[in-house]
Amino acid sequence: QPLRSNSEYYKNGNIPWINSGEVNQQFIVSTENFITEKGIEESSAKFFPRGTILVAMYGATAGKVSFMDMEACTNQAICAIMPFESVDSYYIKFGLEALYNYLVNLSTGSARDNLSQDLIKELNFIMPSGQYLASFFNIVNPLYKKILVNLKQNQQLASLRDWLLPMLMNGQVTVKEMEEKLDSLGEFNQSIAAEPQAEYHK
Repeated sequence: QPLRSNSEYYKNGNIPWINSGEVNQQFIVSTENFITEKGIEESSAKFFPRGTILVAMYGATAGKVSFMDMEACTNQAICAIMPFESVDSYYIKFGLEALYNYLVNLSTGSARDNLSQDLIKELNFIMPSGQYLASFFNIVNPLYKKILVNLKQNQQLASLRDWLLPMLMNGQVTVKEMEEKLDSLGEFNQSIAAEPQAEYHK
């Protein structure tokens, strides 16, 4: 991980940074922390595309699996798995989640802090034929797209609440202005499912 003591790695950073604690979430649609390009270049941080599956390897979240619905960076504390085909993604995610107890037993140390990428690479994973994978994906994908849209809407609502509540209490905004803001948020939420997510490009 880029050194916290070096402000050049974090100040005004716009590249999402995922820590191992965030892998406890089923889906990652945002991050609390951001780093700079210099933070990537001068550390072991790796940049991964949307659709990457993450497996936490250290600490209390070791063995937890998450799906990344955004482009972001992480480090060696998290194993990143990039399916060859998008239709494989959910099946692999569910399969790894089913192996959670097995993964925990593979790890060593009192804090389950030694689940390595080599151990994950050596896993035997049975994949069904393309026809069955495609059928599974066609059933699951619409459901999880809806979940992702809901997560992003909840995020926007929480952000709006945090912005509006102090202003309402201080009389800096009226109820009418708040309603107008909510209307604009509704239009934004409708666009989430219709438009591709903006991606970071180096």
